Amino acid sequence: MSYADGLLATDERITHREKQHPFVFIWGARWTILAVIIAVGLFWLGGNLGTDGISGTVRMLLGWVTLILFVGGLVVFAWTALRYVNQEYALTNRRVIQVEGVLNRKSTDSSLEKINDAVLTQSFFGRMFDFGDLTVLTASESGIDAMHMSGVTQCNKLF
Repeated sequence: MSYADGLLATDERITHREKQHPFVFIWGARWTILAVIIAVGLFWLGGNLGTDGISGTVRMLLGWVTLILFVGGLVVFAWTALRYVNQEYALTNRRVIQVEGVLNRKSTDSSLEKINDAVLTQSFFGRMFDFGDLTVLTASESGIDAMHMSGVTQCNKLF
């Protein structure tokens, strides 16, 4: 049972459920990828240094920097994966729900009766890979719910 299921009112049912486009995960892991590439380069560089004198000291420092970059990259990767897994969009017979967050949860919903318009914005890259930003315009005071990097095919299913 997902978090969105616990938000349902009496006689409300989820008709469609979606996640963000996988590129959201890749974009969130960009620093992890860079850290791992740098760590591999430093590991290779440190392996070519001698073990005595200044070379040994530099090799030891490169080893520590490599370890920090690699472990830090893994931590960022794990956090990015948790954030991606815990974000979902749900369309019920009464409203559109967006749920996000790992430790702290944020739930945004818009009643179907209050939705005035839905605006889909796509970049060139988004058009190539079928994703965009969906903005739901409502009559409420807050007025806008933004669903970033949603799959366009998925957005069309929502509305």
